[in-house]
Amino acid sequence: MEESNQYLDAIKRIESLHANMSVLSRLNGLLRNTNTDLDTVSRLIQSDGALATGIIKISNSAFFGSGQRNKDVHSALRKVGLNQALRLVGIAMSKQVFMHDLKAYGLTADDYWTYSYFCGVFMDTSAQRVGLNQDDAYLLGLLHALGRVVINELLRNTQVEIFWSPTIPPEQWEEIMVGFRYYTAGAMLLECWKFEPLLCKDVREQCDETCISANPLLALLDYTRQLALMNRWNMNLENWVYPQNHAYLHLTGSEEDQIAFDLRRSCQLVKDIRETLKNY
Repeated sequence: MEESNQYLDAIKRIESLHANMSVLSRLNGLLRNTNTDLDTVSRLIQSDGALATGIIKISNSAFFGSGQRNKDVHSALRKVGLNQALRLVGIAMSKQVFMHDLKAYGLTADDYWTYSYFCGVFMDTSAQRVGLNQDDAYLLGLLHALGRVVINELLRNTQVEIFWSPTIPPEQWEEIMVGFRYYTAGAMLLECWKFEPLLCKDVREQCDETCISANPLLALLDYTRQLALMNRWNMNLENWVYPQNHAYLHLTGSEEDQIAFDLRRSCQLVKDIRETLKNY
């Protein structure tokens, strides 16, 4: 019971610390409605002053092109387009949520951000080609590993410093240390922020082999995760190693040259966003 209470306390602390993540959740819901207009989205973002300021700054960056500088959220959204609103908010939120060291996992803030943002961008890019919903793919890739923040928070508050060793499979280490896997914690955290039930379900089932073999979106996530880990998410690596005989390849008919194109585009986007965030 004590361990369960500590787990829930860690989730509550993170939920409170990043309360504006609920804006991303509500934005995702709004954008599913084809009748949603620019004013409605602007009002939602303006409900969080810090986020609104960040959105304006990022929209004025070189990544989104030159031209007249935006002075408010409405003009920022008009510049990037409503269809890019989720990505614009995702960029702003990623710095707040992912730019923190996960010491228990031996991950620096840049490691964690790069891995998470790469997964979101690569899944977004790939989804467009294979006919999956891009918004769903982007959010799942971006947020799938969020539960590691919960586990890191739990271990940070212990009296003894505990660090993951690469000699132990991470799933085994998490079970030993805290009694649950990161995807369980991540799904619960996303539920607290009221993200779409299907996203929460996908986060919870992301390592279930039966689900991966039947669900193209989960297969894409698993392929993306393996691709990133096999190459240590090195955006400057010239020759990446690709997972072979994966369910994603069978479900979508993707060829290596197509994936290589998606990969090059994604790596460049991650580099460009990193430069953008240096000034934010």
